[in-house]
Amino acid sequence: MKKILSFLFILFVIAAPNTYAENTHNDYLSTPTSGEQSDSETYGEGNIRYEIKNFSSQASYKHLKDGYSYIENNGNGTVHVSGYTSSYSTSDVIGITLYLQRWDSNRGQWADVANLGDTSRPNASFVAAGKDVTIVKGYYYRTRAVHWVTKSGVLEKANSLTTYIHIK
Repeated sequence: MKKILSFLFILFVIAAPNTYAENTHNDYLSTPTSGEQSDSETYGEGNIRYEIKNFSSQASYKHLKDGYSYIENNGNGTVHVSGYTSSYSTSDVIGITLYLQRWDSNRGQWADVANLGDTSRPNASFVAAGKDVTIVKGYYYRTRAVHWVTKSGVLEKANSLTTYIHIK
């Protein structure tokens, strides 16, 4: 009987830390409370229209036409983060800055985990960028993009956020 109790005690001591670590990990990976989940398990997209419609007057954007951002699970421990910016006519400079975000449920917010840098083109009306980024599986991810256009000394910019995906 003592051997059985000793065995059960040792089993409990060994299993208890793993259970705690697993619960802590699952708590950290709770479903995001902000943003919108993608209808697809592997792909998300977003555009600047929501920001333009809800946070500024349409008249204030004379040069910035459109901006989209994307996230796609490559299935191999990487995601493809991409996007584009377009203007109504040739701009002095047009650009996009891409960020990969991961949900941090301990802080209740999205956190930038990768800044893919600025991509810009002079004397153009379109710019696109994209890159594969290595991720940690088991988390929720989305792309954040800043789209901008400069023409005749006037800077117009807007943000886009993709729907989020869970990388399993």
